[in-house]
Amino acid sequence: MDMTYFAVSPPSLKQRDLKIAIVFNYEAFRFEAWLSGRNRDVNRKYWETFKDRKWPAYRVVTPAKGVDSIVECDLAQGFDLSDSDALTASIETGTNTFIKDIEGILT
Repeated sequence: MDMTYFAVSPPSLKQRDLKIAIVFNYEAFRFEAWLSGRNRDVNRKYWETFKDRKWPAYRVVTPAKGVDSIVECDLAQGFDLSDSDALTASIETGTNTFIKDIEGILT
């Protein structure tokens, strides 16, 4: 197993066939947020929108076989599993910021 995730679909993104995946990346041992499309065609379309963005905190991912994200960001790494409240707060805050930043580009 290389990752575990669940998706959230804010209405502003869902109407564009986009979603946010909250991912635990086992290899990197970190939580990430990914912008992803309903399918590869949607990913390619929105990759064109984001490909020239220079965001220090975000990675724009080049489409390729097996790549499911368009834009990624780190939510939590080097975290303390015994402090689940702090971890949850970090993931929630980072995800909300990521969503707002994506929405800002799309509007």
